Amino acid sequence: MSAAPGQQPPPGAALSLPATRQALRRYAARSAGLALAGLAVVVAAALGLASSPHAVRPVLVFLLSSGLLPLGGGLVSLANVPRMRRLMARHPWRVWDGSYQVLPLGGGQPALLPAGPGGRLLAVVAWRWNWRVLGIRQHQVWYAGDPLHGPAVAAPPGGSVLLWARPARRFRRLRRSLAGDQHIPGDRPTRDDR
Repeated sequence: MSAAPGQQPPPGAALSLPATRQALRRYAARSAGLALAGLAVVVAAALGLASSPHAVRPVLVFLLSSGLLPLGGGLVSLANVPRMRRLMARHPWRVWDGSYQVLPLGGGQPALLPAGPGGRLLAVVAWRWNWRVLGIRQHQVWYAGDPLHGPAVAAPPGGSVLLWARPARRFRRLRRSLAGDQHIPGDRPTRDDR
């Protein structure tokens, strides 16, 4: 069940929506699959290292180190599942008052930009191919959480794909240029301000 752009989110907790519960299960399953695939590569490479001749060791060391990336990414994503569940159980879906753009936040990281004063720039944490579900400059993005005080869960209308979003703590100059002369909540003075 996907909502049409411009449709308002239903009242109640975000987790009460069946599409959102199903999306959270898919997120958890993908995270566990990624972690298990990385673990399988790490274990196979470690067993191979223990019983291999010296000529094959560089290949096995490469396999061992390349298995650590999906293992770590899967474990971090799995750690976010309970946090996402808590946020969506406490907060309703709301429409983001702003825009969704790809900014130069390190490798073209996507971000949710606030529309007016008092908003907070949120960095969307996702694999590059996954965050495109929100659409560049999409007319509507839903979120659950309190972006002024912490992380949020972002989703396209309908809550069918979940993305973790957190306040962008880096790139103060960029945030300040986007905010103009407005005060950014949670922003601390830097050496440039003194």
